[in-house]
Amino acid sequence: MSNVFNKLADQPQDRLVKILKSMDIPRRRLELSKNNLRWLARNIAVRNREHPQFEEAFDLIKLFLKKGINVH
Repeated sequence: MSNVFNKLADQPQDRLVKILKSMDIPRRRLELSKNNLRWLARNIAVRNREHPQFEEAFDLIKLFLKKGINVH
């Protein structure tokens, strides 16, 4: 997870969206609302577990939910 924190100096929301766009995620789930983050936390692994950036995306989602970071 330290890799995630190193990238937080950049725009973490933009980083997450960029990763999600390269995954098999419904387009409407790319808006980072609280409801969509919860949905992503439950469902991102279904079709993306083997994606090379899965762990980073999942860590960012968990971080946003835990810290209550206000996203878009």
